[in-house]
Amino acid sequence: VRYGRATVLDAEGAAVAAETLYTDAGIEIRVPESFVAAARFPLTIDPIVSTFTVDGSVIDNRNADVAHDATTNRYCVVYEEVFSASDYDIYERVLNASGGTIHQAYIDQSGTSWAEPAVANNNFADQFLIVAQVGSGSAHTIHGRTVSAGSGALGSDLLISAADETGDKVNPDVGGDPFTVGPTYYAVVWTRAFSSTDHDVHTRLVTTSGTLLGTGTVYVDNTSSTLDSSPRSPSRRSTAR
Repeated sequence: VRYGRATVLDAEGAAVAAETLYTDAGIEIRVPESFVAAARFPLTIDPIVSTFTVDGSVIDNRNADVAHDATTNRYCVVYEEVFSASDYDIYERVLNASGGTIHQAYIDQSGTSWAEPAVANNNFADQFLIVAQVGSGSAHTIHGRTVSAGSGALGSDLLISAADETGDKVNPDVGGDPFTVGPTYYAVVWTRAFSSTDHDVHTRLVTTSGTLLGTGTVYVDNTSSTLDSSPRSPSRRSTAR
């Protein structure tokens, strides 16, 4: 979905362009105070909304995520492709600003199930990192692969949830970094199911070279007898620098 700048019209047809912003709460449209004061009500706020098809195949695709690279003005869309009831694959497409596909590839097409994908951007590297939960039953691990925004080159499969912690690792998310100077990293978070009554949130930093930073798992929460789940990892904001 493409969301453009809004126009505001009053009951007599007077119109003015409205500032459209993306905020923490979502999309915010600001109508000029002078226009509101002179307008004949009711007002109509009319943003430009258009849609385009990312994947129109007959294959069952689901659980999409998207990230944007500011330097190349390209988007990376990732989603599950259902191969069978026990085998999901991950597909990625890098799109231009018009929604056209620049390059595309399978992140995984093996007999091992990859599911619940998430993607983030590292602006300094003009790169995306795609993460997913890999495996089945109660033996999932968290893996990832980098994708170049420019060339579409794929990095090697990286095991992110290292073997220093036991348990089922699921529901990954990843945050990137918008800065144009290094060092910059990705932050990957996931739920670790230690037992039926103890779920924790773990994380690792990943470099743009597709390697893990640090010597072991970082605990966002590792307390016993608590059910922590579905973590989210936002991109670092400019105010945090």
